[in-house]
Amino acid sequence: MVSDWAQEESAAADFGDERLNDRYAVIVSSIGNRPNLSIPAGCGGRAEMAATYRFTNNRRVTLATPAFRDAAPPDPDRDDWAEWQALLSNSESPSGEPPENALRFAMPHGYGTVSSALVALPEPNAGERTPRFRYVQWQPTVIPWADVSGGARSLPQ
Repeated sequence: MVSDWAQEESAAADFGDERLNDRYAVIVSSIGNRPNLSIPAGCGGRAEMAATYRFTNNRRVTLATPAFRDAAPPDPDRDDWAEWQALLSNSESPSGEPPENALRFAMPHGYGTVSSALVALPEPNAGERTPRFRYVQWQPTVIPWADVSGGARSLPQ
């Protein structure tokens, strides 16, 4: 079951396939409701765990993972998202890789990265801290990174 807050936060997701959009909402809900747990422990069973790993197992993620590991993580308390925003804004593909393996790309036939997002979930029992949602639109026109958390609420305890 997808939490209402996760459904609301993931409503704008568009992975080009409704099944992927639905899977994203399930992942956000599962991990967001139990952010202190590992993926296997946080998922609602073996099938959900396998689907979560399939969702994240793609060439672009594999190529980008080392850069994210080396970058300073976002610090929502200081409103510092710079390094991860820069990584998601990068339109250069890794050496020897086709253009569509960049985190941000646009192909001549219209296929490409439409938007990027960063979500920060507070630890359980974090008091007044609320989830933060940062978003940028790349196509059809660029709308710069902004905090779109709006009426974000504290996560369930």
